[in-house]
Amino acid sequence: MTERGTGGRLANNPWTLTGRLAPHNLFRMNSSPTRTFTLPEARNQGRDATELRILDATAELLQSGASLAGLSIGRIVEAAGVSRATFYLHFPDKRELVARLAQERLSEFGEITDPFLEKRDAGREELAEVMRQLVASWQLRAGVLAGLVELAEYDEAAREAWRSVVMGVAEMLAGALHKRRPELSDEQAQSLAEVVAWMGERVCHQMTGIGSDENDARRTAEAMTDAIWRIVTP
Repeated sequence: MTERGTGGRLANNPWTLTGRLAPHNLFRMNSSPTRTFTLPEARNQGRDATELRILDATAELLQSGASLAGLSIGRIVEAAGVSRATFYLHFPDKRELVARLAQERLSEFGEITDPFLEKRDAGREELAEVMRQLVASWQLRAGVLAGLVELAEYDEAAREAWRSVVMGVAEMLAGALHKRRPELSDEQAQSLAEVVAWMGERVCHQMTGIGSDENDARRTAEAMTDAIWRIVTP
């Protein structure tokens, strides 16, 4: 079970897809009859250059509007300039590929949210800046994140894994919310935090996805700031 730190931050950051789901790897299928998904490793300097080419080519295709269901391995390897055999040396299937991409994109969100959550007296403008950065980050990575959300819609194991990520974020928010509003019970803080976490996921996915523009990002960030601030300081 995760522990809250002195600043309301979880000891394990759910944006990194570690801790809460460890030791399982998200979206990797094992050989047992019961399907489970495990968490991929984040990008590191020692990763094979060919693997990076496949990851980057897939990200570009998803960002251009390709759906995960319609994105064939053949199209991916053509864009990456590698063979099918080479692809399967690095990834068993598209699930693993999308999971690794999501790992990298989601891990960057924690760098945006942590400073605000750790600062008990953070003000509205600081929240507004966090929302602007989060929305811009989601918008920049909308293709990959849409692929992950798409996978979660029709694959039960992926859906549970994605739900664990969002609920991990909710736990982190609950800790910070309880410190700002000590009159709330643990249950009340957790419930409000879950509402905020799922609201953020749905709003970003629907309002700042592929094809959205700067105006969409601006009004989304402003609306989320207003809604969350009313919850944080009623």
